[in-house]
Amino acid sequence: MLGKRVALTTRHMNDTTVITLSGQYDASRRDELDQLLDRYGDAEPLVVDLHEVVHIDTSALRSLVRFQRARQEAGRSPAVLVRPTASVREFFTLAQLESTFSIRDEI
Repeated sequence: MLGKRVALTTRHMNDTTVITLSGQYDASRRDELDQLLDRYGDAEPLVVDLHEVVHIDTSALRSLVRFQRARQEAGRSPAVLVRPTASVREFFTLAQLESTFSIRDEI
């Protein structure tokens, strides 16, 4: 998994912006993840599709929490996380972040 680039693609479904993250998100990619998320901070409503994320660590979780809080402080609706892999969902559960995010199995 080392060296796997992170990527972000976007699409629109009806009035919803869907960003799909892919790759490995760890401390070495934190700044890159922050930039990718901030690019879409104004999108309303926003869905973050995690089905192509192969690894996530606490630094990536901090980035997602920061992003979510910034949206809420700006009066935007919370981003919805969808289709996390089993390991990513387990990481959210272990970090007790399931109440911070709306996590769904489908878009």
